[in-house]
Amino acid sequence: VEWPRPPSRPDLPGFYGEYPCAALVDEIESGNLRALFVIGGNPASSLPDTPRVAAALGRLEVLAVADVIETDTTAYATHTLPCAGQLERADVPDYVDQYYPLVASQHTAAVVAPGADRRPLWWIATRLGEHLGHRLLPGTLDTATATDDDLLDAFCGRGRLSLDELRAAPTALIAEGPVRGWVHSNVLPDGKWRLAPRVLIDDLARVAALTNTNDTNDTNDADELTLLPRRLLRTLNSQLRGVVAPGGRLDSPVLLMHPDDAARRGIADATNVQLSSPSGSVTATAQLDDSIRRGSVSLPHGFAEPAVGAVTTGRVDTDPLTGMVHQSGRRVHVTPVNP
Repeated sequence: VEWPRPPSRPDLPGFYGEYPCAALVDEIESGNLRALFVIGGNPASSLPDTPRVAAALGRLEVLAVADVIETDTTAYATHTLPCAGQLERADVPDYVDQYYPLVASQHTAAVVAPGADRRPLWWIATRLGEHLGHRLLPGTLDTATATDDDLLDAFCGRGRLSLDELRAAPTALIAEGPVRGWVHSNVLPDGKWRLAPRVLIDDLARVAALTNTNDTNDTNDADELTLLPRRLLRTLNSQLRGVVAPGGRLDSPVLLMHPDDAARRGIADATNVQLSSPSGSVTATAQLDDSIRRGSVSLPHGFAEPAVGAVTTGRVDTDPLTGMVHQSGRRVHVTPVNP
């Protein structure tokens, strides 16, 4: 498929159109995109324009979701591909190891065999490739007999330590201590960070003009509040929402609100409120907190209810340089909901 180029903005060099996920929904609605393969993602909860996203997912001819748990998106799936969980497969760190303070790695064997019909994701992808006439496994490996460790042997041969050494170790192995100086030699050959690209400097004038307009506009709604995002300690995006440690408690996606703002609107602590923007509205439970700034409210992302994506949008008012959705600073109204 040749994707159409988004509308250009000659006045803003570097602008490439709408927020990519909004463009994804556009392609579904237009009929250009009829099949979608989701790997460990949850677009039903993570994208803006939540009702529109839900309708688009329901229109797909094929929505195949590969994951280790049921998610908001699996409710719309035409095909679910249950993957082996973290304790059901052999593994080595990938991607996250770049954040380690040391050069280290670790091999972990499977603790239990995959339950039910779960399979490693590499096996699922390989079998789909075979059905499409493509061979994806390296060398002479065969889907019917290959194991997790066979794949690790094929892909982990360039490390400081061999995979056999990692397997034999009872815990992680450190190849060497912190490596410093590589930024100067590999990233900054001239020794300087480019902290202020011209395109960003030029855009400051637009932001300043917008701010001044908002400050002096007599038509501004004094009842509006500023929506701020936040993360919860015990959740990761839309994951771990229903997981409780022994003796622990679930995080609740409440709307934080300053007591003064609540009092002016007749809102009491722990009561239901309606949070609305030009994009839509959601119902949430208010929690009064004098540590949040007056004039602001905060709702966490990643929850199906309340879905903050219902009051954010990727169709208008996106960042002109990146096309990204404004997740912070949106103007909203908060009103009490009758019992």
